[in-house]
Amino acid sequence: MGAQLASGELVMPEDRTIGLEHAGAAFAAMMSGANVGKVVVEVAVR
Repeated sequence: MGAQLASGELVMPEDRTIGLEHAGAAFAAMMSGANVGKVVVEVAVR
């Protein structure tokens, strides 16, 4: 399975939100089941 992830054959879905000010909305969406995969809130730009 690790090889499939590394090659891009298998994709893990994630719902990405940028900004701590949007964390509440991301949490509410997660709790209501509106997202697919994991929920990630970016609080700093890389």
